[in-house]
Order: sequence, then structure tokens, then C-alpha cells
Amino acid sequence: MNVQELREKLKSGERIVLLDVREQDELKESPKIERALNVPMGEVSLEEEKGTFAKDVKIVAICRSGARSGMIARALKQRGYDAENLEGGMLEWERTRQVS
Repeated sequence: MNVQELREKLKSGERIVLLDVREQDELKESPKIERALNVPMGEVSLEEEKGTFAKDVKIVAICRSGARSGMIARALKQRGYDAENLEGGMLEWERTRQVS
């Protein structure tokens, strides 16, 4: 999913879980998107086991550049979740926010 698509879905009020898989120190460089749930990449499986994620709600995985979140989105999708990656990650989110 690209940044523009995500912005439109958020604006429309669509039910989405924003899963920010960055580490705590990365959040100092670029704060998370409002409403995002921060679960560092290494802890996603633990949260899944706890039942944190619902299979009937779209999950958009986010990281700094889209690489780690892409891996998480693919893994969640393989386990039956409706998961997508935010293309370009927070770098693209911030870049396009500054342009608007």
C-alpha cells in the first residue's frame, strides 16, 4: 500500500491496525503515525500469540523504509491475516507530508 492510499483510508475512517515495527530508539528520529501500535519487529510473534491482532481487520505494517515491515506483512499474510506493507515506510510518509 502506498502512502497516499493509507492517508485516504485513514481519512475515510476505515478500520485499520497500523503496526509500527520500529525499535524504540527509531521513534525518536521519526515519531509514529497517530493511532499506530508500536511493536518492535522481534516482538510481533509474541503479540500475535496474545491475540493482539484480529484476522478480520486490515493490518498495515510500517518501519523506517518498508523493508522490515514488508517481511512482517508477508509473514502475517501467510498466517491468514489481511496484512499489507507501507511502501517506502516512514521515510516516504514524512517526505510526502512535507510536500503537502
